[in-house]
Amino acid sequence: MNITFPIDEAGYIALHIHTAKLKSGDMKQTLRQTAILSHMIQTIRDHLKMEMNEEDLSYQRLITHLRFALLRINDKQQHTMDEEMLKMIKLKFPASYECAQQIATELLHHYQMLLPEHELGYITLHIERLRIK
Repeated sequence: MNITFPIDEAGYIALHIHTAKLKSGDMKQTLRQTAILSHMIQTIRDHLKMEMNEEDLSYQRLITHLRFALLRINDKQQHTMDEEMLKMIKLKFPASYECAQQIATELLHHYQMLLPEHELGYITLHIERLRIK
């Protein structure tokens, strides 16, 4: 037996499964996080003027990192990075770091979320991985 659902219904079911999987139980929070992630990805696309393959492992790692970065922000946890490493990332990957800064600006402006500089370092590495493909 083959059952098909309208795309809207499939999306709604997927959100319920995602919410249950994260054990958050909060559909409103899941929808907000999904909207923020979408905004972040669109910022990267616009800033770097590039399309991304959603099946690519680097893209999936970026999404995973961004999702957990949002959780860390909400839980007021810090993801720290060695200062020298952060300095090196800024110097070695200026285009990707500038893109990460744009994401931080957008998050602050649209969602009142502050993305710590150390988090920008990790996001820069993920962006750079996508950029060089």
